[in-house]
Amino acid sequence: MHTDAAESVCGSGYLSNAFGPFSLGGDPANTTFSVRDLSLSPEVDQQRFEQRQTILAAVDAHFSSLEKSDALDAMDAFYQHAYSLISSQKARRGFQI
Repeated sequence: MHTDAAESVCGSGYLSNAFGPFSLGGDPANTTFSVRDLSLSPEVDQQRFEQRQTILAAVDAHFSSLEKSDALDAMDAFYQHAYSLISSQKARRGFQI
């Protein structure tokens, strides 16, 4: 069986997709490096961000009641991690190398 090198490096192996790697989106050695998507885009303020979280929670609750699967759990975990990173000042400071 042939596997792509990028796939084997970036995948979560036998673990759930919830344990997949976090992509920085650039080379930390560059002087202009910043972590991609770690802060809100200019057109999304804090209120809109929180509304999106509420809507996502409602959609997740609906689909969770219909079907239970590893893929849904992994996506839910992914979104929860993403929201916590985007809303965390500590995370942004941690990548200011």
